This record gives sequence, structure tokens and C-alpha cells, in this order.
Amino acid sequence: MLHEPVSRDQVAKVRPFFRGLAGFFLFCTLLAAAGLIFALVTEPFSLSIFIGVAVVIVTGHISGSVLFSGYAPNYLLSAHGPKQRF
Repeated sequence: MLHEPVSRDQVAKVRPFFRGLAGFFLFCTLLAAAGLIFALVTEPFSLSIFIGVAVVIVTGHISGSVLFSGYAPNYLLSAHGPKQRF
């Protein structure tokens, strides 16, 4: 059974503590990207580099989105909690 998509106005923003953790994760992702570039230049070619590039792109997108906007990307909005209605 398919659910209707969740929009940003239906979910709460990520709290500052978790946004800070996303910033740390983005920093680690950028270090991994630098390591991948270094390995690409200095090591013999390996197809496993493509797996590393895919992981870096996805994790960088998710952590950057959480850090800078306060919301996960649209495909992960269902993981947010609902907005508190007072």
C-alpha cells in the first residue's frame, strides 16, 4: 500500500544537536572524498572506487541537506517526527 508523500510543512525541523552531528558527518565525508581522490591519483585503477564515490555522494547529500536546511532530503522526510500542534 502506497502512502502519500510527506511535505516539509508536515514535519518538524531537525534539532540543533543533530544538525551539529550532521556537520561532523559532512566533515568526515569530505575527508573520505579527499582520500578517494588521493587514492584515485596514486593507486592503480580499481572498480571499488566507484562504490566509494557513490557512498560519498549519498552521505554528503544527506548530511549537507540536514546541516544547511534542517530537513532531510525529500526521499527521507518520512523519518522526521510530526510537527507539534499547540
